[in-house]
Amino acid sequence: MSAYLPVLGAALRHGPLLAAGAMLAVSPAGFALVAATFERRLMRIRGEFTALVFGDPLLAVAVAAGAWLLRGRALPAPAGAPYGVAWMTVMFVFGLVQWRGELRAGFYTRAQALSPTKIWHQLAVYPLLGYWMWTAGLGGLLVPGELAARATILVCVLAWLAANIYDRLHPKLGHPPYDWRRLRPCRQPWPPQSVSLRAYLSVNGEVSPGTGTAATATLNTEPRTGLLPARQPVRSGTMRTSSPHTKARTFMHNRAPAKAGLAALAAAVAFALTAAVSGPTALAAPNAVLTRAAGDLQHGTEFTKDGNWAGYVVHSGQHINQVSGEWTIPELNCQQTPNSLAAVWAGIGGMPRQLLLQTGVSDSCKGGVEQEWAWWEMAPTYNPVTFSLIVRAGDQMQASVYRDQAGQWVTRIDNLTTGWSGWMIAGQTYGVGRDGAGSFTNAGSARDVIFFGSTTADWIVEGPGLIETGSNFLPISDFGTVRFYGLRAGLSRWSLTASEGDEISYHNRLMAVPALPGSDGFSVSYTG
Repeated sequence: MSAYLPVLGAALRHGPLLAAGAMLAVSPAGFALVAATFERRLMRIRGEFTALVFGDPLLAVAVAAGAWLLRGRALPAPAGAPYGVAWMTVMFVFGLVQWRGELRAGFYTRAQALSPTKIWHQLAVYPLLGYWMWTAGLGGLLVPGELAARATILVCVLAWLAANIYDRLHPKLGHPPYDWRRLRPCRQPWPPQSVSLRAYLSVNGEVSPGTGTAATATLNTEPRTGLLPARQPVRSGTMRTSSPHTKARTFMHNRAPAKAGLAALAAAVAFALTAAVSGPTALAAPNAVLTRAAGDLQHGTEFTKDGNWAGYVVHSGQHINQVSGEWTIPELNCQQTPNSLAAVWAGIGGMPRQLLLQTGVSDSCKGGVEQEWAWWEMAPTYNPVTFSLIVRAGDQMQASVYRDQAGQWVTRIDNLTTGWSGWMIAGQTYGVGRDGAGSFTNAGSARDVIFFGSTTADWIVEGPGLIETGSNFLPISDFGTVRFYGLRAGLSRWSLTASEGDEISYHNRLMAVPALPGSDGFSVSYTG
């Protein structure tokens, strides 16, 4: 006779009511108790995940049905203690992997990921419910019994899965940011630094960080993943994002699968062991991997209107491991647009459910004075980081994002006029060095940057989109015309068509429009 576990199995041996009660005591009752005790909040059905409020009680019904089918019978061997412990361990490991994956992908901030309810959910709910579901659920299905009871188990499990899928498509707060030093939730207003926080602020009309007014969206089109890079992260009241509703949030509507989570965990460990902490960092020459793909650029006829992107996005059915493009930094018309902003960049990703790894140059007019700076970014999980690289209007630039021969993702921005470059090696560091030197001086850490590639290649002139200052929207700078050339993409065959072109439109007013592609690139012109 296959035995139950000494403590956990007692709930199953004593009948369906005690089995269901034990399940409910862990979740949602245990979750609610932790929330009330440590996070000083009461659970509200509309504010919690559907899987927690409805899905977990359905699992309790499934366990009760299994316990009823097992009453007075020996456990089938596959539902016995050794397999139950094994599955409990699998669910514990899955909880850790998912925990890390959600943090890395920006679904939760670190303060949310370390909240008491999140800890309870990952370390207690997953393994305990996993054991009971395996033992009673599988055991009940394997013994002869009422068809209705076995059907109940299957229906409840399928409903639980459907609730989890629904939650991925409709994110909620889940876990508030928590301050363990003060043993209380972080003070509000919470900055919209994660997908779940942006969803919460959207529903509740909370204020944006650093402002005293409610966040509102007024554009009729939404910007894609990634905020326009600025010289410093936006923290003051002079510039803010006026709405959390961007395509960036769609990335984490689905949780990363366990396989991807395990890969992320392994990659993080490998990066931590090999990352340089100071001094020069050796580089693999990007020119060895950035080779021009075969195939002619093709022409098209229609462009897609967008809130803040103008240029071309190549869509592929396979992961793209390199992209590169060149342009000349434009001289802005700061008399026409005295307080404005624009950025020119190349990158991989950024479409819904995809991270965006990018590098480029931002160009702004502030009080009629032009300023330029180079940067790299992984949106939406990593803020733009500015290189200490001198760039000026008229400089010829090349932006590259690629996976090097060692399997590491690299961003590189080259000032071909001065011969200096800025590098970022994902999982290691970033800095500036002389082009051709084979190394650069570390300027900061990039250990938290984990990128798995994506299926789109981007060459973009970007406007501020939903970034505003005061009561007026910050306009895109009058940059004249920017010409992209020397385009490269890591695909066997690729093309640019007008269906892959984007033009910037504010309130049905065209602000920037790309030209039809030529044999080696295309241009984007300011039309505002």
